Amino acid sequence: MRRAEVLRLAAEYDLLIVEDDVYRDLAYEAQPPPSFYALDAGKRVLRIGSFSKILAPGVRMGWLMQRPTSSRAW
Repeated sequence: MRRAEVLRLAAEYDLLIVEDDVYRDLAYEAQPPPSFYALDAGKRVLRIGSFSKILAPGVRMGWLMQRPTSSRAW
């Protein structure tokens, strides 16, 4: 699985992954792959999402998910 390899490399080189995951809730036919945030339990992943794709296209509101303990300076 390529996602596991990306996470391994991020851990090896002490990198932060920023996951832009705005289309996750729009997968109608197939189950989307697990997010980097879910696979890594948010240890080194910031997950960005948006309501504009699922709620209303004119609404520009989103969110950022991060574990409270992972707020070190990158």
